[in-house]
Amino acid sequence: MKVVPHNDADLFACAARPLLDADPLRHTSVLTVLDGVRTGAFEPVTMLTVHDDRTVVGALLRTADRPALVSAVPPRCAEPVVEALVEQDPQTNGVQGPVE
Repeated sequence: MKVVPHNDADLFACAARPLLDADPLRHTSVLTVLDGVRTGAFEPVTMLTVHDDRTVVGALLRTADRPALVSAVPPRCAEPVVEALVEQDPQTNGVQGPVE
């Protein structure tokens, strides 16, 4: 398992969209904000993808003054994702995502 930070919204989208597009209802918040980031409506602060063997299994996106949006991060990956988030974005003011 590897957590990959992204500085470019288009590269983040290329990595995360297959996961997010597979279940657009579950990932509607992240997809909506990602479209806003790509069109310039929102400024991204943190973008992370979670990889398990070359497959993206989770994504995290945070914009300025908002909690991080977390999608599909497997529970076994939660601790490394939190560590990467704190390292990349010590000003994180919370997270939101699916309960499970």
